Amino acid sequence: MNETTYSETQIQPVQKELSLGQWLLTLLLLAIPIVNLIVLCIWAFGANNPRKKFSQAYLIWIAISIVIGIIFFFLSFFFFSSIEDSYYYY
Repeated sequence: MNETTYSETQIQPVQKELSLGQWLLTLLLLAIPIVNLIVLCIWAFGANNPRKKFSQAYLIWIAISIVIGIIFFFLSFFFFSSIEDSYYYY
């Protein structure tokens, strides 16, 4: 018997580049609150598309921004509450 061996390389489909109109639509969708999070999650965790890496990076930046915002909120809360306590001199 003659057996044929095949290489174990995977064939990756070539992804086409996004046009200017597609990028404008992408930026328009990302400017709408709540819709942007839904669309980013679909693009980041869905099928392989040209926006996948961009969406993952954008979600990481959103998470970093939320964490920094929470830190600043608590720091300012504690700072202003300590100032408020110092004004009670009778």
